[in-house]
Amino acid sequence: MDNFFQTWKQNTEYFEILQFLASLSGLFSDNVVPYLDYRLTENVFCKFFNAQNEARACTAYDAKLNLLGIGIKTFILKNDQSSEKVAEFNKLKSKLDPLSGIDLARQLGYFRNERIQFADNSYGTNNRIYHIVGRNEGLLRIFNTTYDYIDIDNIRIIKDNNSGFWFEDGINEYSFNRSKSVLIKRFQVNSKDYVDVPVEILQDPLGVLKNLLNNSIPTV
Repeated sequence: MDNFFQTWKQNTEYFEILQFLASLSGLFSDNVVPYLDYRLTENVFCKFFNAQNEARACTAYDAKLNLLGIGIKTFILKNDQSSEKVAEFNKLKSKLDPLSGIDLARQLGYFRNERIQFADNSYGTNNRIYHIVGRNEGLLRIFNTTYDYIDIDNIRIIKDNNSGFWFEDGINEYSFNRSKSVLIKRFQVNSKDYVDVPVEILQDPLGVLKNLLNNSIPTV
């Protein structure tokens, strides 16, 4: 884990390929914010950090690097923060539906922690992080943040009404979408420990790909 944190910013190939892929956003979107598919980001991370790809395994982690479990998230940043899904509890919905208030929050914390512990036991990991590729106009802001168990004993309800359910545990803030049984965490860039990758969205991405294809195929 220490080696990853000491060296990840030096992985220029990783940033360069993300920069190039984001510059092709015009293939998929007219938005001024660069687009990156989350599956693509997961694959790129695993490729350029030599991590084990676990994204399809439906566990708590998208990747494993030695003893480090990694959740990889790609989303639009607004004012250096965003709220994103971190867990789905569809199979446990019948157990969650009758609950409210502190009982609901504690049960969510129990289910969330149980899932993380299962992944740690399965992979032999002893620590975890979230690796974030935040998308903003003209750039990708890439950073790492803590991947925490929910501190069930310190849960405090922020709001519980018809419009939603929010709680915090002194470390992170969460919300819960009852209809979809989805737990959402608020992510925030809270330090200067990030890498900004400038992105210029290409006006003719298809033309660029065509040129690359023509240049890579030898003429006979």
